Amino acid sequence: MRYDLEIAMNMNMKQVPTKTSAFFKGGCGCLLAFVALAVLAMLLGGRAHLDLPGIVVLFLIGGGLGLFVRWIYKRGFDAGHE
Repeated sequence: MRYDLEIAMNMNMKQVPTKTSAFFKGGCGCLLAFVALAVLAMLLGGRAHLDLPGIVVLFLIGGGLGLFVRWIYKRGFDAGHE
């Protein structure tokens, strides 16, 4: 029984993403959200423009949001395991 509990705890600990993973997923998610909104704007007859500095800024903003969400999630995760 102890062994099963230890395996379950190890599986639960893997649910908190690493900082690198959270930053990358947040950055990619922010870029994808912008692209989706840009495609929607173009379908409605508008225009959209994105250059390299804009991509970098969007990725950094999304990465920061990803780290913030990870921080909140980790606080709740740690509090639930005390």
